[in-house]
Amino acid sequence: MALLGMCISAGIHVAAAHVNYHHRPQAEQEEAWVREYCAEHGIVCHVRNEAFHSTGNFEADARKWRYEFFVSLVREYGYAGVLVAHQEDDLIETYLMQEEKGIIPAYYGLQEAMMYGGVQVRRPLLDHTKQGLQDYCERNGIRYWLDETNASDLYTRNRIRHETVEPMDAFMRRMIRREIDEKNARLHE
Repeated sequence: MALLGMCISAGIHVAAAHVNYHHRPQAEQEEAWVREYCAEHGIVCHVRNEAFHSTGNFEADARKWRYEFFVSLVREYGYAGVLVAHQEDDLIETYLMQEEKGIIPAYYGLQEAMMYGGVQVRRPLLDHTKQGLQDYCERNGIRYWLDETNASDLYTRNRIRHETVEPMDAFMRRMIRREIDEKNARLHE
């Protein structure tokens, strides 16, 4: 919601895309709120509202399903690309997961810009913390939702978030971002 609010404030002409997986009790309320917010601001709102079923890794399957929806919208309506609201916490969590798994990815953390299915995908909020974006929403009267499944440490990402990322101060975040940048520079030499 912060990204959408920022686009509105900056006068950027956008459409919204919302995915309702029907996996959480509050999913219907979230969808209704997104539709209402978009209607109030004259924004076209596309919603993928069908039951999602995963056959393996839920997060990976859900990401593929979501991005395929975004790509289909770009192709159907001629949009310039996709803006995704990943922020600094997501970037650091992704990097720490890559490190924990001992993999050498094509890119450490999250790229600010990438191609997916021939469509440009940008992540303009990677320099913003999750808390900073929540503060932005509160200052601007924008309602946002917290996914209650993020409270459970059953998922590796949530455990890393709670044990490592959330306690980080600004200095620690700068150091890990520098480490990510250095690893990406070496990876791409």
